[in-house]
Amino acid sequence: MSNTKSTPFNQSGSVAAAQQPQTLPALPTATGSAAAAPALLTMPPSESPPALQNGFYRWQHYTRSANQALLHQQYQLAEQHYQAALQQAEQLRQLDPLAEPHIAAWVISLHNLADLALLNGIPTQARTLLCGAFQQIWQLCQQQPLPRLWSHLHVCRRELAFFCQSFGSDAQCRQLLQLPWPASAALN
Repeated sequence: MSNTKSTPFNQSGSVAAAQQPQTLPALPTATGSAAAAPALLTMPPSESPPALQNGFYRWQHYTRSANQALLHQQYQLAEQHYQAALQQAEQLRQLDPLAEPHIAAWVISLHNLADLALLNGIPTQARTLLCGAFQQIWQLCQQQPLPRLWSHLHVCRRELAFFCQSFGSDAQCRQLLQLPWPASAALN
């Protein structure tokens, strides 16, 4: 399963206690008890407005809760939390569509849902999610040739190609994997 990825702002050191973001309440588990609250990333408040920080922490909380449910083979609960994480990532992308953590959160969310679909024996759903992630990142790279997008394009293409090797491809997968690489990304 994909996990929350390391981002540039979690390597910047700890934030003073007075500046720590609030911890979200634990999400319910299948047994009705609260899931353990995950550790927070350290993001200096000066790097992002509070609304974006809180949204990113919410995304991370949902993702970690889903990962915990997955570890306990609570697939339905994991899907609910992964869906909540995806919704949060999409909200973040609406606020700032080119911000690195927002794109990363969105890609990770789609890949987590694709992995879960495979665990549930639904490869067509996984294929749809992986194709959608690759296609949207590819289109974004065409519109905004920014170096920070290229790593996401590489990851999405690699995951889609691996899926096709393992589960077969359809016309859409083949078409996507044959798309020309953005000229600016191919140079790096």
